[in-house]
Amino acid sequence: DFMLLRCDAGEASAELGTWWTRFIDADGPTRQQLIAQAPAGGGAARRRRRRPTGRSADGAAAGARPPGAPAPVPTPRPHDGGG
Repeated sequence: DFMLLRCDAGEASAELGTWWTRFIDADGPTRQQLIAQAPAGGGAARRRRRRPTGRSADGAAAGARPPGAPAPVPTPRPHDGGG
């Protein structure tokens, strides 16, 4: 059960794990009572997953152009005076 695994990993409280176990074993009316008594918060705050760098969501390399897109125009650089 993923909820109990989260509790074991410290991502959710032990109180929530106990409530969850009672909830999944309960009948319909008892579940309604348990929902009214559900622990607030449920445990640790959710962490956002970061997208790996170097690739976009569709798997293309960072900075890659979609097919048919025009090439970027190079930015002119000032001349450094060297020769």
